Amino acid sequence: MILAIKTDTPEAELWLHNDTSQKAHHSWTANRQLAKDLLRECDAFLQHESLAWKDLAGLIVFTGPGSFTGLRIGIVSIMSMAHSLDIPSVGTNGNAWITDGINRLNAGESDKYIQPHYGSEPHITAPRK
Repeated sequence: MILAIKTDTPEAELWLHNDTSQKAHHSWTANRQLAKDLLRECDAFLQHESLAWKDLAGLIVFTGPGSFTGLRIGIVSIMSMAHSLDIPSVGTNGNAWITDGINRLNAGESDKYIQPHYGSEPHITAPRK
């Protein structure tokens, strides 16, 4: 199974794919809770599909364009998961990002580093407090 995540907007999304098709999809409104909730949502998603982390063979993350913070959280999470699970991970973008990611994983590719593509210079706002 391949887990794909997209964290470029306030609505975060997760997909599970096997080599041939989509098995499941889950989305939730993450807003400013993405860093706190992402791993919990991934774990609950896998459990809902009767899977465990060890069942994953690869990871895909959407690299943008999109939210500066959302992309960073998604990318760092995928890279951390891949390292801890010792499985390949790839970052892709565009409309066919999942298909491209699956093709790259099936070709034996794995990104050592994944960089976000913001689509413009980051617009960093001052903290609210």
